[in-house]
Amino acid sequence: MITRIMSALAIIAVVVAAMVLGSWYFYGLIMGVFAIGLRELLQTPESKFVIPPSIQWGLIGSLILQVIIHVFAPTLTLYFAFIPFFIILIFGMFQRDRFQVEQIAYMGFSYFYMLIPAVAAVTLSQYSMWFILLVGFIASGTDSAAYFVGVFFGKHKLAPQVSPKKTIEGSIGGSVIGLLMGVGLFPYLLQQFAPDVWQTYQPLFSGGTFIITIVILLLLSIATQFGDLVASNIKRQFGVKDFGNLFPGHGGVMDRVDGILVVLALLALVVEVSHLYI
Repeated sequence: MITRIMSALAIIAVVVAAMVLGSWYFYGLIMGVFAIGLRELLQTPESKFVIPPSIQWGLIGSLILQVIIHVFAPTLTLYFAFIPFFIILIFGMFQRDRFQVEQIAYMGFSYFYMLIPAVAAVTLSQYSMWFILLVGFIASGTDSAAYFVGVFFGKHKLAPQVSPKKTIEGSIGGSVIGLLMGVGLFPYLLQQFAPDVWQTYQPLFSGGTFIITIVILLLLSIATQFGDLVASNIKRQFGVKDFGNLFPGHGGVMDRVDGILVVLALLALVVEVSHLYI
């Protein structure tokens, strides 16, 4: 337990430091985290098939390059992102004796599953680092509440074949707390420590728009839980307990970020759309 707590504190310290320093310190953290996460994903299915190291490092290098491109020219990211995936398809076509469709599909899935939230994190940080904090609030609040509510009140399994310990009661409790973190604590902190940011986004927390904000934040909380379930399903499919062992007591990078991947992408989409009207 002590090891787990110390690992968690070290992770939090690194993330907070990168957020405070901002700019390339944060971009560097994003590139490192998602590059390691991609490698963990690509190494996971070794019980069924092996993805050659050359392809793994090629995709990892491509992901890092995509993030750098997104910092300077976000409109070009989508076009460059398609290139490595197309190369994978060509490679699979000429190596049919070595690669099955399942392997090619998994490589493509892994690449985009890491790339999209990585560039989303960069986008959110460029608007305001407070959005990264909001993702952390929702994810941590949802995850912690789902665990404790499930332990004390959980009776009905949510997805027993994927994650036997998760319950419907825990899921509901997690969604409620995650929502409260988003509509209660987050606006309060903005008003106290970032009034200029609050001035910009205050319309989202008042009037009829507030109902839309509640729905969006609730969906983000639910997405956190489904992100966790998707990762659990991948591990069960390939018979592994954790994606890695980088963090003692916590597993690998993917075991830490699985719940925020979809949240980052969805929140970035919402922020981009809201800026068209604010």
